[in-house]
Amino acid sequence: MRKLVIGMALASTALATPALARDDSWYIEGDVGGVLVEDMLDLAGTDVGKLNTKVGYDAGVAVGYDFGGFRLEAESSYRRASADSFTVGANNYSGSNLSGSASALSFMLNGLLDFGPDDGLQGFVGGGAGIGRVKVVTDTPVAAYDINDSDSGFAWQVLAGIRLPVTNNVDVGLKYRMYTQDNVELIGARPITANLPTAIDTKFRSHSLMLTLGYTAERTRYLEYTLGVTPLPGALFGRSGVQPPPAGAGPALGRARFAVERDFIVGDYLRRQYPQAQLLTVETTGQALQ
Repeated sequence: MRKLVIGMALASTALATPALARDDSWYIEGDVGGVLVEDMLDLAGTDVGKLNTKVGYDAGVAVGYDFGGFRLEAESSYRRASADSFTVGANNYSGSNLSGSASALSFMLNGLLDFGPDDGLQGFVGGGAGIGRVKVVTDTPVAAYDINDSDSGFAWQVLAGIRLPVTNNVDVGLKYRMYTQDNVELIGARPITANLPTAIDTKFRSHSLMLTLGYTAERTRYLEYTLGVTPLPGALFGRSGVQPPPAGAGPALGRARFAVERDFIVGDYLRRQYPQAQLLTVETTGQALQ
């Protein structure tokens, strides 16, 4: 039986551009950037006690799977911001009169929708849910107002950003994250009665803008053809001494045996148009011509 080689890869090289496909691949991503924590309220009782923080940092790592247009990932991240001012009634503590911070460690499961080309600038939006642990520390000249406690509970977040491949396996990007943990229950030092400390019920919410660096373990590289190329199968090259049928030979091709370079688009075309043909997948065009 004749052994034919699909020559589209050779005939159209000048009219083709390389492209990448992230579909069906595992990836790992690291994030780092700045964070703004919204004012935390009710830290000295109901409607009493407001903690304002400085710009802090947010860092995290995620491991996920790209299904093609949708990604699912497990993420761990930590954000922390130092205390800037703490107001209790008419008293305001800052500078040398205040130390402390607000922080949150989280473990989330995220779902992300991608839009845009895999081989160019791509955007994404999504969200996640999981568990978080918020810690608040305030240290003032008045010990009754001091807090050093943490609480774990349900947390959720909203994500959005852009990413761009810089190599076949590496992406860089920019990510926004809004993280929220409601019903944070803490214990403060200020007594409500002679023996009981203050019971605090507050909320932690932060807004982060981060640089991202991602690595995809396996990503397919293929050729994306421009207009003007001969309709597939385009050009056929036979083995030495064997005269192949002309392009568009129809039924004759359905009984042929083809050597096709891996991930070339012509392979998909042949499987659809000539299901009875025998396709041999090879790694390089050179191997196909042997």
